[in-house]
Amino acid sequence: MPGVPLLAGFVGLLCVTAPMLLPGQAASTGAEAGRYEYRYRVPTGTSVDVLSDEPEVLEFGIAEDPAFSEAGVVSVIEYHGVYPLSVEELRSAITAYEEYTVISRRVVASEGRPAPEERPYEPIGTVIERQAALMRTSFKFLFFGRDYDYVLSSMTEELPGDAILVRSAMTESLDGGLSAIHYSWYLEPLGNGAAGGGGSGKRGNAATYLRYFARVDFAEEPNGLRLALELFARSDVERLLESVYRYARTGR
Repeated sequence: MPGVPLLAGFVGLLCVTAPMLLPGQAASTGAEAGRYEYRYRVPTGTSVDVLSDEPEVLEFGIAEDPAFSEAGVVSVIEYHGVYPLSVEELRSAITAYEEYTVISRRVVASEGRPAPEERPYEPIGTVIERQAALMRTSFKFLFFGRDYDYVLSSMTEELPGDAILVRSAMTESLDGGLSAIHYSWYLEPLGNGAAGGGGSGKRGNAATYLRYFARVDFAEEPNGLRLALELFARSDVERLLESVYRYARTGR
């Protein structure tokens, strides 16, 4: 059975009981009618000149009985960083859904599907691409093992300032293990003196600010799930971002 990139949308889930937010983050948080979450823009107060391709955590937490969800457990995780690549190079890697068995160690099968006629959420920019994928993500740790099969629908949007926002939502859980997946990748071009988000403007070469967000609502809580998230969530997301960066550079 195929599967595609949860693209981390769940590849790295979190690990504390309360989320940690940086100043100014709420101003760049989006929610559609209380049913879909995403992140975009550079958070207020962020200097991109101190960021690198070793991403930093912005938010990390596990919520019980969360708002607007029937799930008993919801994981939320968010990272950002700056990479010495163009927006288009990173976007091509992020949206290479049929290659996620190469990009993500958690995706064991992936297969592209025609984008559904109905959009998964309302765009906030100009939609330039729509994709869908059937995917299987596998989590196996010392004490916990579970595969998740689902259909993911994704849109790529152009925003002001040549920024790109890639968002995805689960449209169907094939095995009933998940209630929802929300993930977003925000890419903003830097370089040539364009520091964005209050940076000092010292970058001379092409670079891109990347902000990654994932929320996963679990429809069930198998034994060991919480501990697995607490122990492995951050490292999973960091490896995913490293793999996307590698694939963007090398194509493998």
